[in-house]
Amino acid sequence: MADTYQILVVDDDASIVHIIDTCLRKAGYGVLVAYNGDNAVKIAEERRPDLIIMDVMMPHLNGILATMRIREKNNVPILMLSAKAEGSDRVLGLEAGADDYG
Repeated sequence: MADTYQILVVDDDASIVHIIDTCLRKAGYGVLVAYNGDNAVKIAEERRPDLIIMDVMMPHLNGILATMRIREKNNVPILMLSAKAEGSDRVLGLEAGADDYG
């Protein structure tokens, strides 16, 4: 369906991506997947998702840097997803351009 919202899920852990993907598809959303920050930036530019769920801790291009690059060309809502819940981590994610951090 053309009106289906597209959500980009970005995480280097395939099992986490699978869980989020399954839940979102059951809820009726379209899901795009990236397993690293570089691919997330590319998919965000090419496919223009309606929302991005971004892991913070990934090798190579982490979620913070990927968010900053995406923000250069796209104002899509970005939710940072991380096991790190310290206040300074939240501030860093939000300052990078994330809309929320959980």
